[in-house]
Amino acid sequence: GTALEVVRVDGRTRFTVPVPMWQSRLVAFVPAVPARLVATASSAARVGADATLKLAMLDSAGNTVAAPWPMLVTVTAPDGSVHRGLSQRVLATAGTAEMVLPFANNDPTGTWSVTVEDRILGLKTTLA
Repeated sequence: GTALEVVRVDGRTRFTVPVPMWQSRLVAFVPAVPARLVATASSAARVGADATLKLAMLDSAGNTVAAPWPMLVTVTAPDGSVHRGLSQRVLATAGTAEMVLPFANNDPTGTWSVTVEDRILGLKTTLA
């Protein structure tokens, strides 16, 4: 997705949405254009322990963009496989979300990674 150019004329807001033949577009109205997606973990993930993941959509000034943002959280095991039990879709209401990643005692040891992608603009970040 991309931000549309907005023009104010006679007290009205105007914008043009290009729609190619046989396609559609979703238009979302938000208070500011997000500049980055930030993800932080409460601690290093350990086998048999929970890790809390905090997500936030921020504008260029570092303020939270208070709007609902659908996100996809993908957790990758040390062998490179996607861990389906921990990966999930998350709705960051008011621009933020928090989720718990419950690592099992039998999960493999090694370096895990978490990739978060917002599903509207495609902003992405990875923690390893």
